[in-house]
Amino acid sequence: MITVNLLPYHLRPVKRTPVPYILAVLAFIIALAAMASMTVATQARIMTKRGELDRYAKRLQELQTVVNESKRLTALEEELAVKITTINEIIQARILWSRQLWNLDRLAPENFWYSGIKVAKKPYTEQVMVIDPNTKKQVSKEVTVQKPMLQVSGYVVATQGSTSDVSPLALATEQDPEFSSLFQLDTSSLKDTDFEGQPVKSFTLEYFIRPGGEEKP
Repeated sequence: MITVNLLPYHLRPVKRTPVPYILAVLAFIIALAAMASMTVATQARIMTKRGELDRYAKRLQELQTVVNESKRLTALEEELAVKITTINEIIQARILWSRQLWNLDRLAPENFWYSGIKVAKKPYTEQVMVIDPNTKKQVSKEVTVQKPMLQVSGYVVATQGSTSDVSPLALATEQDPEFSSLFQLDTSSLKDTDFEGQPVKSFTLEYFIRPGGEEKP
């Protein structure tokens, strides 16, 4: 049977081809496949990096003992450095303290006895030359320094032929060549007190400790 379409061309229904739809669906499928592939690749990289991170964390934990030991050795090294510095200072000072204690006992008159002998530091103000940042010239400036001191304290009592004065001991230490080469008298003090019910005078003598034990000027 032959069918003849007598409608004008512009009134005839348009036959639509499914090709564009098929192409759109194919493009959508390809895009989904590409996104899925990228997601899988990204997840794979994440898993790889996470595995590396876990290995590094495990390795770091294994090395933590070494790190702690290194820190302990560093702290010990610093502590030993301080001790070595102190020992070197003592060696450079060339002070044999047992000998100097014997000297103090040797130089003390019979009416003197000691109650304390110690080494301490005392602040002193000194003038030093510095560069003025504005004028670029040397100017004098006061600075406070800590100087090592030998502090000797004790008591003196008046006896027949002697007075309760600290001068005999101070003079003896200043005139003794060995003791005065290491110590220089700085200050002295004397005050009335009593010792076991007897009137005496307490004294304190402070000596600069000469650096290196050089001869006095």
